[in-house]
Amino acid sequence: MAETRFGELLRQYRRAAGCSQEGLAERAGLSVGAIAALEQGIRRAPHRDTVDAISDALGMPELTRREFEAAAAQARRRQRPDDSVLPESLTSFIERSEIHELQNLLAAHRLLTITGTGGVGKTRIAIEVARRVEHLYDAMWLVDLLPLRGGDLVRSQIAARLNVQLRGDDGLTEIAHRLRSRRVLLVIDNCEHVVVEAASVIEKLLGRSTTLTVTR
Repeated sequence: MAETRFGELLRQYRRAAGCSQEGLAERAGLSVGAIAALEQGIRRAPHRDTVDAISDALGMPELTRREFEAAAAQARRRQRPDDSVLPESLTSFIERSEIHELQNLLAAHRLLTITGTGGVGKTRIAIEVARRVEHLYDAMWLVDLLPLRGGDLVRSQIAARLNVQLRGDDGLTEIAHRLRSRRVLLVIDNCEHVVVEAASVIEKLLGRSTTLTVTR
């Protein structure tokens, strides 16, 4: 994959600051893999929080920072409509100790369940964890099940998010085909009211795609 304008600028500014990828990762609170993926254009649409963290870590002057942010915004606009994308966060994330633990669990398991009472921020945590491991996957999608009135619509909701038309008897063949040969992370949100049906669909998809990981 060709480098992006953002990736080129990142490498240029990092080297001008006399900083290694490891050093920048430590300063910005990111992984070395994330920095490498951004420079190589593997991760093409950097989130605003990531851009801010890198800009602060490199001590960019105002004009340089604006150019850097503009390149990141252009990269986000150039994403194809069918590319995976996580929702933009409107507020800064307050670091929580659970994040690193969840990252480690996600690296070791293909199914991660985040539990907690309503209002504790499970959705924001799931999105933040996904964002921090984004460079490890070929694609990732957030599937919100909140609008569903019945569990029988779980499959169609996942299919719609992945831009897939269901045709098979079980409705999963086309979804599995979409996931085939790609490392994919699905973030399934708000499944409490359809928990039985969602668990069944997730189990079947995990069985059909060995490169799929799910967090819910």
